[in-house]
Amino acid sequence: MKKQTPEAILAGFEKRVDAMFRAESGNPLVRAKKQKPLGPERGNYVRAYSYSIMAFAARCLYLGEMLDEANAALIENAQHYLDNPRDINDRDSFHWHAEIVMRLIEMYGTKGSEYPGRITKETEALALKPVWLYAKMCSWLSKAEVVDSQTWHIYGSENHHAMDFTVNWHFSKLARDLPEYRNLKFDDGATAEDHYRAWNEYFIAYCRERARKSLCIEMVSDGYNATLIRGFYNFYDFGDPPVQRSVGMFLDLYFAYWAQEQIGGHMGGGGSRRKGEKAFYQNRDHGNAPLAWFYFAIGKQPTVNGHDVNAALSAYRPPTVVVDIARDVKGRGRYEVRQRTQGLGRQGHSFPMVAVASKTPNQLRTDGGGILRYSFCDPAFTWVPQ
Repeated sequence: MKKQTPEAILAGFEKRVDAMFRAESGNPLVRAKKQKPLGPERGNYVRAYSYSIMAFAARCLYLGEMLDEANAALIENAQHYLDNPRDINDRDSFHWHAEIVMRLIEMYGTKGSEYPGRITKETEALALKPVWLYAKMCSWLSKAEVVDSQTWHIYGSENHHAMDFTVNWHFSKLARDLPEYRNLKFDDGATAEDHYRAWNEYFIAYCRERARKSLCIEMVSDGYNATLIRGFYNFYDFGDPPVQRSVGMFLDLYFAYWAQEQIGGHMGGGGSRRKGEKAFYQNRDHGNAPLAWFYFAIGKQPTVNGHDVNAALSAYRPPTVVVDIARDVKGRGRYEVRQRTQGLGRQGHSFPMVAVASKTPNQLRTDGGGILRYSFCDPAFTWVPQ
């Protein structure tokens, strides 16, 4: 069989995504189980439940099927959070899926960019209500400042911080043009327009800082890194041109960063926040694996998962040179990878609830240093010194 060119691999993205959605066409909604709180004074652990709703709704909206059921599912999900407001503020549930709700509204809502009206006006209005409750208490302008923090003040862990500001940015973007929200005050006293401008500036600075000082604090973590970038596709598809340019370059760097140390989709070298190495290497259904299939035709066709909806529906594509790096393992030859990742600083408050403006975040150093990471890559293996 003739070897496919990087251009041909990229051109097959739409067919691979379409095949994934169509493989589940007509299937009814199967809800993941709602689970009890992970600790005292916390909300219910319903991340998987919301992901199952998002996966079903995205598939129906993409294919144009079962639209009444898709709208009912989105309403059901929103109503759960309105009925259980503590779940909105819990770090392990709401902000894991809220940006998907806004993507679906951007694409299929009353003013959708793809198929307007597949999400009804009533569904759209209800779906945004819990997002407003989150943003009004979890978005504050001092969190978006860049002069002192240089974007290295992290609220919670890196992936939680990114999910949080993604939701805050996207809600403020939508709310500033909606009569029911544009004049409302967030808990810090500012308006949606104020927050939108601040988060635009913050995100551009965030991308620039990661290009200068290392992409991922949670270095080479297959699952957490894929979660980190999950909402960034919304900046790419729905942001203003400076934001789109910044996030496009960030994603280009991210996939080059991933590609250089993987063989067949398996990442090598030293990493952090890896849980269960045996499961990691035997179960390639999550993390970066779906992205490897979408962009590089590496691995196997995934099932529809709420975690990966943004990537599947986004217009972003990596450069052909990155496709070549990812697929031509033999051609990469032998080489060393040396990186300095950020990781030194002062530990802040570790909080299960997101709306804690009075607590000090993790403060990473920005004056140099960091953690030296070294890997040696060969077409047959990637090795890290012990």
